[in-house]
Amino acid sequence: QHVYPALYSYLQPYRFKISFLDSYFQEYKYQKVVNKISPEFMEIVDEQAEKREFNLLLSARSEKLDAVPKEGTIVYFMDAMGVEYLSYIMDECRKRRLMAYATLCHCELPSITHFNKEFVDTFIEGGADFVPDKNGIRSLDDLKHHGEDEFDFRNNELPTYISRELEIIEETVDKIATKLMSGTYKRAVMISDHGASRLSVISKRENKWEMSSKGEHSGRCCPVTDIDEQPSCSTEENGFWVLANYDRFKGGRPANVEVHGGATLEEVVVPIIEIVYSPNEIEIHLLDKKVKF
Repeated sequence: QHVYPALYSYLQPYRFKISFLDSYFQEYKYQKVVNKISPEFMEIVDEQAEKREFNLLLSARSEKLDAVPKEGTIVYFMDAMGVEYLSYIMDECRKRRLMAYATLCHCELPSITHFNKEFVDTFIEGGADFVPDKNGIRSLDDLKHHGEDEFDFRNNELPTYISRELEIIEETVDKIATKLMSGTYKRAVMISDHGASRLSVISKRENKWEMSSKGEHSGRCCPVTDIDEQPSCSTEENGFWVLANYDRFKGGRPANVEVHGGATLEEVVVPIIEIVYSPNEIEIHLLDKKVKF
């Protein structure tokens, strides 16, 4: 809390109002930081690969967009920002007197940008503006895909890149605070296309299935073909077989930092965060002074 407040804030529990998600993401964050996967957590991941309960627990992102106001809104499309950062984002907002409200949903599979951009047109048609443009802020996604020499898993297996992830989010919340305090916009929305998984990278698990078409997105998914057998730990969506555990299809190049394209909870659960500037004083008035019971 005193030596590294940003990391302390990241590791704080976030209440998802779904107890299973509370425990899952708290464990996920801890294991991402200590760079190890416990056998108990791996069992949960393998179990969810069969059950895929996120379909029952959460609505699709497209179902939640209508409730978000578009007029007077500025949108920060954060490529590859999963819900693991919510406790940190909420803390950064509080420091800047910003009020934030998060809606949870799940993205489409495979968890790649190509299948998860439906919200862009929805916001543009409603009159919202994007920063810097509709292609979004790619800093997080670029870091997770490519990293830098000192962050590349082949050169350094320690998760030192987390510090840069938190800096990117802090810089974005800073910009949001400046925009909202200027009064040009009523609200800001941070929204993501998909999340990403660090634990899939450090597990180093390549499964036994060698498909006729090679694994894509570091082996997290592969195109469906008639001559292959679908693995039980995968789901079929949009013409792909998508892995829901920490495996990698043979032929897929191992990821450098983090990976997405699969169907684990950290890749699939995404936030829509509405942010407004909090005034110094809040006055509350009754609309009708004659209150009837």
